Order: sequence, then structure tokens, then C-alpha cells
Amino acid sequence: MQNFIINLMNEFGYLGIFSFITFENIFPLPREAILTFSFYMATYSYLKIFIIIIIATFGSLTGAIILYYAGKIFNEERLLIFTKSKYRKILKLKEKDIKNCKEWFLQRGEKCIFFGRFIPFIRSLIWNSILILLGFYIGKNWLIIIKILKTYTIAILSIILIITIIYFISENNSNKLLF
Repeated sequence: MQNFIINLMNEFGYLGIFSFITFENIFPLPREAILTFSFYMATYSYLKIFIIIIIATFGSLTGAIILYYAGKIFNEERLLIFTKSKYRKILKLKEKDIKNCKEWFLQRGEKCIFFGRFIPFIRSLIWNSILILLGFYIGKNWLIIIKILKTYTIAILSIILIITIIYFISENNSNKLLF
């Protein structure tokens, strides 16, 4: 996957970076590989670090906008249809959950949007900048950064997976969490 991304970025430059960061918000693409390599590319190509940071940040914003419109399309009415469909068991989607979510959002929606969208935008700008500068200064050793970040990413995703499995097992067995 990383070689595929690197080859496309070599060929498409800024447009490749923008596209991959946009879709990284929607699909699980390795942001660390994309950004670190794009920074390395700045050391030997026409790409400029500042423009890469701006492009990557706007790619993140574009991905968030796409997710926003997906939320508008799959609104409450459409989600309620899923609770009556054959997919409700696969999705673990219940009408009560949708109504509880709506109530929660009506009470806390403004804070949720602020902390859920604005803060990640600032974090994305900072994180993109850090990764880009690391790739630029480390140069050809950019793969070292990817290996380090991959280790932590795998550990965090493993913990999330284990907690999710425990949750679903306990919910199916007794409708209570194990912890």
C-alpha cells in the first residue's frame, strides 16, 4: 500500500497529497506515510514545505466536509429505516440509540462540534506540520519515522479492537459490559 501511495505522489505531487489526505479522513490510509514522504519529496523536487502543509490541511478539511454531507444524506429519517431493515443486526443499530443520540446532540451539540471539528482542524495543522518538517529534515531516512509511528498506531488500534470485541461479546451474552 505504501509503495502505491508513494508512486502516485511522485507522479501527481500536490494533487496526490491533497487527494490522499482527503480520503484518509474517510478510509483507513496511512497518513504518516503520505505526509512523511511528501516532506521528503520537498527535499529533492519542486514541492515546497509550506504549500504541502497548506495542501494537507485543506485535504483534511475537505475530508471532513465530505463526512458532513454523508451525515446530511444519512439523516435521522434514513437511519431509522436501517433499524427496520435486515442490516440492523449487522450494524447493531436500534431506534432507541438514534433517539438517544439526537437528544444528546441537542443538549451538547455546539460543544461537540467545537471540540470534534475545530480542535481536530488545529491538531491536523500542527500534526501535518510536524510530520512534514520531520520528513524534510530527516530526508532519505523518512522510513524510520513511518516504522516508529506504525508501531504506536498498531498498538492503539489493537487496544481499541480488543475493547470492541469485549464489548460485543459481553453485550451478546448478558447485555452488560465486562468492566
